[in-house]
Amino acid sequence: MGNCIDKEMMPTIDFSGKEKKLDRVVKKTWGKPAMGPTFNNTYPVEFRKSQIECAGNGTWALVDIPKDTRLRRVSVANGTLVRFSSEEELRAAGWDIDEAVNYGIGHFADPSSIYFLNPGTAMNHADRTREPSVKYVHDEQGVLELWTVKDVKAGEELFNEYHKDFAPCQWYDELQRSRGNVPLSQLNDHIDALYSVLYDKKIVPKTWGKPAIGPTFNSEYPVEFRKSQIEGAGNGTWALADIPKGTRLRRVAVDEGTLVRFRSADELKAAGWDVDDAVNYGIGHFADPSSIYFLNPGTAMNHADRTREPSVKYVHNKIGVLELWTVKDVKAGEELFNEYHKDFAPCKWYDELQRSRGNVPLSQLNNHIDALYDKKDNKAIAGA
Repeated sequence: MGNCIDKEMMPTIDFSGKEKKLDRVVKKTWGKPAMGPTFNNTYPVEFRKSQIECAGNGTWALVDIPKDTRLRRVSVANGTLVRFSSEEELRAAGWDIDEAVNYGIGHFADPSSIYFLNPGTAMNHADRTREPSVKYVHDEQGVLELWTVKDVKAGEELFNEYHKDFAPCQWYDELQRSRGNVPLSQLNDHIDALYSVLYDKKIVPKTWGKPAIGPTFNSEYPVEFRKSQIEGAGNGTWALADIPKGTRLRRVAVDEGTLVRFRSADELKAAGWDVDDAVNYGIGHFADPSSIYFLNPGTAMNHADRTREPSVKYVHNKIGVLELWTVKDVKAGEELFNEYHKDFAPCKWYDELQRSRGNVPLSQLNNHIDALYDKKDNKAIAGA
């Protein structure tokens, strides 16, 4: 969350013309020592490696610090708190957005902006296994203060509760989520999900390999999962009755447990699923590209490549919800197909995980199949 004081504060942006011009690049606020006039010299702290494995640096007390001590005060007015009001402003600063996720915090008095302490505070989250030592006070817009909430001993690492101390900022949170990052205001939920799987023993049953029955399916127009007509393609979805165009065949939702969401590779691996097998069922959501989703039960449906007509489409109108609608009249006994590249969004961390294991995620499978067709066509031409 920031360090050492620079005289360069906010970017000066000219909004008078069509192009917005950045007059001055803003120096990043983190990666500096815990010193300067924003800190309480009577009760010094330092930034050094956290006791939490892989959590980077933390804040450590150098002396005993009593409860209700103000450790820091930063403000936009004096350049010790840097404010960005839009994605455009943040990008214009020239900062590494992926790195900035570790320091950007929302202000409860101004949720439209994202703030960075200057110098940035390297402090880790007080999750369910740790006691908070400090809290952020948001009483005044453009100002943040850091106060102890307990007596702290010299040599003790300090923690704060991210979900209570850091406000959401919609545009910033969406930006970070779109890049596969978890903003600080949401990190508590992310960590709790991991604890739920790892320590509460809530292993998530895999969603595929089940029949096409249950309340998520349209009982008036039943389908079944059985061997596809495509050689080597496993099971497909087959119509058991004539189904008219414009029919909703399924609706699944995270809130109802019929759509399972994972926000990171750690969450997915902690579920105990076979990651290689999961590649056949994990789909991205266009309204939430930071997560990967699995329908429950999983839908065994194959891709409408260049040789096949799509029968259905996935609708992504709401985060945490997916619907499956027919786009043509379907006859009883017909196998249904959908267009993977149009229906399934990319999810950066998931796609990279599957690619690293030699698998092709569903959102990329169309390009993979097209390449195979092109190769086959080229061989046929060469042999003619």
